[in-house]
Amino acid sequence: MHTILRLPTSIFYAQGVKANVLFFDKFEPLARGYRTSKLWVYDLRTNVNLSLVGNPLSMEHLKDFEQSFCATDFGVEFEALAHLP
Repeated sequence: MHTILRLPTSIFYAQGVKANVLFFDKFEPLARGYRTSKLWVYDLRTNVNLSLVGNPLSMEHLKDFEQSFCATDFGVEFEALAHLP
């Protein structure tokens, strides 16, 4: 796991549901220890007022996350893979 995207609680039908999006790379497991050396956390809950009906989560809300993610080492690798034929 290299990234956690923390989502606001107000984006689901049921009230108070806590949700996160976890980003993983697929590797063979290590014989000992953990492969994760850095963890990047982006908190979408900060200064965001979303609701299921009035202001639902949209791509516009994720633009800052996308730009920030692409600026990380993980995002650079992701961008390179996305442009492969």
